[in-house]
Amino acid sequence: VRRIIQAPAGCDWKTLYDHMKQTRRDYVSPEAIGELVEDILHDAQQNGVDLIELRVSLLSTVQALMENLGIKDESERWKYATPVLDKIIEAIQKCTGQIKADLVVSLSSQQKFKDVAADLLKLCRDYKEHIIGIDITNEKDLPPTTFSREIEKTRQDIKFLTIQCMEVMGPERGW
Repeated sequence: VRRIIQAPAGCDWKTLYDHMKQTRRDYVSPEAIGELVEDILHDAQQNGVDLIELRVSLLSTVQALMENLGIKDESERWKYATPVLDKIIEAIQKCTGQIKADLVVSLSSQQKFKDVAADLLKLCRDYKEHIIGIDITNEKDLPPTTFSREIEKTRQDIKFLTIQCMEVMGPERGW
């Protein structure tokens, strides 16, 4: 778990992404994920960062954890999502006073996550005291409007929620 989790400075996107995929091999338990987050926060603090926006793709994180544990039944996803999110929040809280971390949850607009997006947004509402933003990514697959009803419900439930999207496709894919 204590693997070096920082990609080489100045690397290109492919190198960074390959490094991130390699780091996902260490997702062996919710506790291990929490320790990795804590390591990230300590590393950032030691490099002079006092505020970090911590973006977490919870669905991808849990998917990697399940793959590492040999769990193939997708219905088990939510059994792991809550403890993973709990450990991420716990890591943030442990580092309070050393570094401030704002938690942003990523929602991938990939077709494979279409059926679970509403559940993810409900989980975000359950953790509204800890989440400051939703980042909608990979909007090439599905337009973010696919999730607009649930996103609006989440926006109503979480005060000052920031929702980001359209980084790839532009406003014609937003709402």
